[in-house]
Amino acid sequence: MKKQTWPALISLAVILAACSVSDPSQPTLDNPGDLAGDGDPVVAIGNSLTAGYFNSGLMMQGQLQGYANLVANQFLEGISDAAVEVVPGLPKMAMSMPLVQGGIGGASGFGPLYVSSTGAIMRDPLTVDPASMLIASGLLQPYANLGVPGALTIDVTTRLGAVAPPLPDNPFFDVVLRNSALPFDEGPPVSEVTSNGTQLGQYLQIIKSIQSTTALTMLWIGNNDILGPAGSGTNQGIDLAAFERDLTPILDEVEASGVPMVAIANIPGITSSPAFTTVVGLLAQGGATPADINTDEADVMLIILSALPDLFPGGALDTDYLNPASGKSLPANQTLTVDEATSIGNAVIDFNAVIALEASSRSWALVDVNAELAGLPVDPADPDFGMLNGVFPLTPTGQNTASAFGLDGVHPSEKGYARVANLFVEALNASFAPVLIAVRGGPMTTVDESAVLNLLGFEQFPGRAPGRGLIVDASAQPALANPMFNRR
Repeated sequence: MKKQTWPALISLAVILAACSVSDPSQPTLDNPGDLAGDGDPVVAIGNSLTAGYFNSGLMMQGQLQGYANLVANQFLEGISDAAVEVVPGLPKMAMSMPLVQGGIGGASGFGPLYVSSTGAIMRDPLTVDPASMLIASGLLQPYANLGVPGALTIDVTTRLGAVAPPLPDNPFFDVVLRNSALPFDEGPPVSEVTSNGTQLGQYLQIIKSIQSTTALTMLWIGNNDILGPAGSGTNQGIDLAAFERDLTPILDEVEASGVPMVAIANIPGITSSPAFTTVVGLLAQGGATPADINTDEADVMLIILSALPDLFPGGALDTDYLNPASGKSLPANQTLTVDEATSIGNAVIDFNAVIALEASSRSWALVDVNAELAGLPVDPADPDFGMLNGVFPLTPTGQNTASAFGLDGVHPSEKGYARVANLFVEALNASFAPVLIAVRGGPMTTVDESAVLNLLGFEQFPGRAPGRGLIVDASAQPALANPMFNRR
């Protein structure tokens, strides 16, 4: 299997698809109802954003720098005896999680994206069984980080594993939930809408354990309900009523669990992320717009990142796409029309209104990630931080050391996750000052963002490559036939 470069970047899905992640080999528990032996002071539920997904992949270096782990570290700062041993021989951690040594990518059979020494965006084929990378799979209790890449809102209360027809297979559910070894589904349901082995069910197992020390729950869910259709070039399937229906039982169960502090984040702008703005930005550099490109749809506003290998083979625009007589045209699943983009933007507003109302009515901390990311500069004058709408993955002057996003254009970079973590910290300090004094002696401190560097994926990159790194390896595999770019 060859390495993949830009032509394969069209598949930015977090779902592993045919990448066979076998069930981790580990002992079966005799009493699945008593699992949280050491307690978990901080627990998180969500999708890949909560899991600490970096550069279209799950890897330990990224998981430890994800917002959930950063917030847990800040919460336990000065309370060292509250940390847990996740892997024997490794330092205790603030939050247990399914640590992946190496990296499992979102594209079938490949690892995460990285920048090569020549500036090419690449990913290597996996050479070992992904199950062998799961170094914390023997933990005899649910993970405190219950973020599952690809999770929809409905999945939190219903999905038990990788296979859940009619939805696409997603082995990340087996990686996180481990229901073959933690047989929650043998016990009674925790409510009418959940089974014990779901994300919510495992959360409740942690909370209801007699050893539970959970003081803080973080929620960030709903992104994929919009991103899925948007990444496939449509607004069809985005359903506000279904989102409310699926979200309510999650929030009700978390509230009923009695955890003293809950923080819930809203949904960032979807069409303003680099996955939707990069191609338009590259066209603008050459004086072109989406209207100049041959497309199957009329009135196209945005061109999705999946079109990049076709439009810019070798890093230069294929001018056949400017010639109506050439026969080359971008399909509808790689573009968004004005109406589609507007509808998607309105859906984000509507979903966030629901989240804000729920947070207010339950006296929870609302983490406004949407407003923060929307306020970042397009092409940062400040070298220390900030790129949202600019062309990625390299800034005009070189490596994306200032970018809020990683190489897949959807998930945050180290700096992006640090900023999100600080939004959680600030919201918690503002909403739960008395509780924080009671449970940890005072407010939480923020992450020092100036000390955070965007390094993941750039280990082989010796300096600043020209042309924003759009260098294509001629030996690369052809584009995947059925790319799945649809979920965080």
